Amino acid sequence: KKEYQVVVLIVMFSILLIGIPVIVFWWYSKASRYSIQYGVINDNDKVFYMYLNENLNFKQCPELLANSQEYYEQIPAAGSEEEKSDLTRLKKRLLSEIAKPKREHPRLYKIILLILAHLKREQIVPELEKDQRKILKLAPRLMIFATFLAVNLTMDYHENSRMKKMGLMMVLRLMDFQQMIIQGQWINESPFLQLPHFSDEKIKVISRKNRKSITNFKEFVEGSKDRTFLKNYFSEQEIKDIENCCLALPKMNIKISINVGADKNLQEVQAMDFVKFKFTITRQHIKEKEKDGFVHSKNYPYPKYAVWW
Repeated sequence: KKEYQVVVLIVMFSILLIGIPVIVFWWYSKASRYSIQYGVINDNDKVFYMYLNENLNFKQCPELLANSQEYYEQIPAAGSEEEKSDLTRLKKRLLSEIAKPKREHPRLYKIILLILAHLKREQIVPELEKDQRKILKLAPRLMIFATFLAVNLTMDYHENSRMKKMGLMMVLRLMDFQQMIIQGQWINESPFLQLPHFSDEKIKVISRKNRKSITNFKEFVEGSKDRTFLKNYFSEQEIKDIENCCLALPKMNIKISINVGADKNLQEVQAMDFVKFKFTITRQHIKEKEKDGFVHSKNYPYPKYAVWW
C-alpha cells in the first residue's frame, strides 16, 4: 500500500545503513580481540610478558595462568558463604605451595586456588567446581599461547641482547606445567599417579617393600621392569586396568639426521651453509592403520589431544 511505502523505505535504509554496519563492527571488534591461531585473547601477551623471564620457576606458573584475561571475564569473585569458607580452607592448605602472588586480589586468589586444587586433587564444593571446569577447559590453549610467546621472546633475546633476558629453562618449565595441568599433578609428585588405581597412600605402601619397582616410570610402562609385585597390592581387574593403560601411553622412537648437501659432509660445514635437520618420530604404541587417540588422564575433565614440542 502507498501509505506504507515511506515507512518500509525508512526501515530498509535503517537496516542497511545502521543495523548491518553495527553488527559487522560488533563482530569484528570481538573477533579481532582473539588470536586466530590459538583462540585466546591477544592482550594475554602483555600479561604473560610481565611474568616471563629467565628465572621463572614452576611455583610462579599458577599465577601466570590465573592472570589470563579470559578468567577475569568469566570467573566471578566468591559469592556464597560456602564458597568463601572452602576458599579459606584451600588457602590454608595450598597457598604455601607457590610463590607469593605479585598482586593481591580476591578474584585472582580464587583462580589460583582452584588451579592448585586441581593440581593437588583437592575436593571442592560444587559451586567452585563449575568455575574450576571453566578454568581447566581454557588452560591448555592459554599455556600453549604462553609457551609460544616464551619461545619467540627467547629467540628475540638471542638476536638482540638488550631485550628482556629469556632462556630455554623458562620454556621447559612452561611445558612441564602444561603436562601437570592435564595430569592433575604437582611437579614433585610420583609419575605413577598417572596410572589407574595408584594413589599417594598406595605408592607409600609399595615404596616400603618394593621401592626399586616404582623408581623408574619409563621402564615400568615399557614392561622392562618386573610387574609381578602388583598382585600384592591390586586386584586382578585393577592390574588389568594398569596394564591396559601402560599399552596406551606414548612410546616414542625419535631419529635425527643432519644433511648439508650431497657434496659436503658435516666436517666441512661453513658459515652461511644451509643445514637440514630431519626428525623421524615413530609411535611404537600404535599398531598399523591405528591412529593416536586422546591423552590418558585420570584428572582432566575434557578430551585432549597430545601436544609435542
